[in-house]
Amino acid sequence: MKLFSLAAIVILLLTALFSCSKDPVTNPERKIRYILYTNQDFSGDKDTIRFTLLMHNHTGKMFDSAIAPMTVENIPDFNHKIVIDRLIPNNDTSTFSVGFSYYIDNVGLAWSIDTCSAGVTYKEVRLDFK
Repeated sequence: MKLFSLAAIVILLLTALFSCSKDPVTNPERKIRYILYTNQDFSGDKDTIRFTLLMHNHTGKMFDSAIAPMTVENIPDFNHKIVIDRLIPNNDTSTFSVGFSYYIDNVGLAWSIDTCSAGVTYKEVRLDFK
């Protein structure tokens, strides 16, 4: 009887030890890649343009960040595109909106928005400015 009790205690201790040492399951990191460029020639267009990167979930703004103002003629071509990688804050697993907004002085505001579905771990958001 003592042998059975000792074996049972050892099995319980080993089970507790191994079940408590498992790493918790974590969601993979989610990343958005923002890509900005133009395929058009805007030479001579001296208007200032201000781009902002956007990310919003159902509760509101998760992230926004402005790119330094530039003139329209200085928007890079595809071979010199601006690429910015951003991890999703708090590794949010929900569906959210991502994109760009831009404002041209004395012209107005516009935007390009896309959706990043729940569970997507990598998304490219491209703005080919026209």
